[in-house]
Amino acid sequence: VLNMGQWLSIPFIIAGIAFIIYALKHNPIKIDYPDIPEMSAKEKLLLEKEYIGLYLSGSLLDDFSENISALGVASINEIITSFDETEDNYNQFREKQSVVIAGIVSSVTRKTTKKNDIMAFVDLDDRLSSIELIVFPEVYEKNQHLLTKESTVAVFGTISIRDDEAPKIIVTDVKPLKE
Repeated sequence: VLNMGQWLSIPFIIAGIAFIIYALKHNPIKIDYPDIPEMSAKEKLLLEKEYIGLYLSGSLLDDFSENISALGVASINEIITSFDETEDNYNQFREKQSVVIAGIVSSVTRKTTKKNDIMAFVDLDDRLSSIELIVFPEVYEKNQHLLTKESTVAVFGTISIRDDEAPKIIVTDVKPLKE
């Protein structure tokens, strides 16, 4: 319920709004936007991932669909759910099975081994899921230029399972995806 003072102020508020509308109509504000080039689709996707945490308008893999199909790539999500007894595709994949997956490198963690060689643990994302890759020194040395953040790659390897852990891929080879 409005008191008398509030009722009396309503005409002044309306008059103020009308004045603003009149002023804008007769003296429009001109904004000079800088002339900058349109961002590429890849740049937009990378910014979406950086600020929101996921790709909304597409995937960095969209340009590689033909290449991915030709390689007979397995879905990361199918590999992960294949080891969950509650899923329909339980046992579709098995430990030590050779697979080819494709995705976007989301992180790379380098470790030095006891022999002073460098190996890596890499997170690879496809459109739906993420999986950890184990890259031993001899494979990492040969492919480290491909295993950089935001690179799109096809990974050849074998499935590794440990008690109560998600499946991982032991990498045997890495190839860049081609458009």
